Amino acid sequence: MLLDKNINLQLQNDNGGKGRLFVARFIEPALVGYGNEGVLNVTNEALARFYQTMIGCPVIIKHQDVTDENAQEIRVGVVSNAEYTNDGWYSCSGIIWDKDALDLIGKGWSVSCTYEVLETTGVS
Repeated sequence: MLLDKNINLQLQNDNGGKGRLFVARFIEPALVGYGNEGVLNVTNEALARFYQTMIGCPVIIKHQDVTDENAQEIRVGVVSNAEYTNDGWYSCSGIIWDKDALDLIGKGWSVSCTYEVLETTGVS
């Protein structure tokens, strides 16, 4: 999960240095463009199979490869829950503890799930 310029992120009030709870919508079924992969039809069925894998993922600033070696250095928070909501979106929540990340959220940044396309059906 990364912080990026977007919308739909809410922060809990400051709680004195313990990190802040965030809740954000992060993806919905749609036709989407992914670089060299072209336009893909991301279905609700596909999202239902993957969205729980977001739990435990680090929150990072901008797109970066996360490895065992760099996770501690670039992690600014963690996703603790993911769910399908009745408005057709998938949302997540977690804790963000990094001051720079909290400042970016204050400037309107939100989240992106930044998953990689591993396989396509060829159907759009």
